[in-house]
Amino acid sequence: MGILLLLLVLPPSGAAWEDAAQRLVISNAVLILPPPLRTYFEDQRNTLVQLATDPSQWGMEPFRPQNGYVRLDEYGRYPFVELPRDYNAAVRKFGRTKLTRNGTLPWHIGTYALKLEEAFRAQQWDQVKLCAAILARYVAEQERTDRLRTRAAPVTSADG
Repeated sequence: MGILLLLLVLPPSGAAWEDAAQRLVISNAVLILPPPLRTYFEDQRNTLVQLATDPSQWGMEPFRPQNGYVRLDEYGRYPFVELPRDYNAAVRKFGRTKLTRNGTLPWHIGTYALKLEEAFRAQQWDQVKLCAAILARYVAEQERTDRLRTRAAPVTSADG
């Protein structure tokens, strides 16, 4: 019983937890797509999971650790009005070194959403699968980051 309680309290870690999160994000994302897209991605689900969980298969799209997180607390308080939404504007304001150190996750989500749209328009189906898998990985990373931040946030009397 004590070990079970410990596992529930500790933040998830390890490749098994991350792979499970990737599968969950992809499955849920596929379920909410409109019918023509849902059919396509249901047929590609295993490929998407494989690509999302194994960045070594990304080919020319390298996985860099800083793309998988962001330390928003380094940019002030919510709603982070001082943090430019445009990556190039953020580089001009804070410098590439600070952005790399604090993570680039939100900008990579935006980048791969655009790449996915471009691949669809060009009917480059292998690129569609790759961009969708990379986007799914980054969205799952954002979800994990949000969950860990929420878990780590202290509860105050004002929080109820």
